[in-house]
Amino acid sequence: MLVGSYSDKPAESQTRAGIAGTVMRKLIARDEGARVFTMRMITIDVGGHIGLHDHPWEHEIFVVHGEGQAFTGSGRTDIKPGNFIWIPPNEEHGFENTGSVPLEFICCIPLE
Repeated sequence: MLVGSYSDKPAESQTRAGIAGTVMRKLIARDEGARVFTMRMITIDVGGHIGLHDHPWEHEIFVVHGEGQAFTGSGRTDIKPGNFIWIPPNEEHGFENTGSVPLEFICCIPLE
């Protein structure tokens, strides 16, 4: 078993095109011995966003803090703490912090 604190993991600024004000912490990945999934904590600052993008894998997301919107090419949905989100493979998706505090969510994906 492994128990840790997310604050012990480095916050990696996300600088790809279409992303602003976003950091990611890899909580559990290959380095921790994971074989199937990666668990990440994503933080989007006030006014920040992750633009539309897609991947050939699904995402499981749990909103921990803040408020914002999850969106696809066809619409937007408000999100808040306690919400879970499932994104199927190859579906375009993005996130925007529309609140007054950082938006934080846990995101699990298959190991690449």
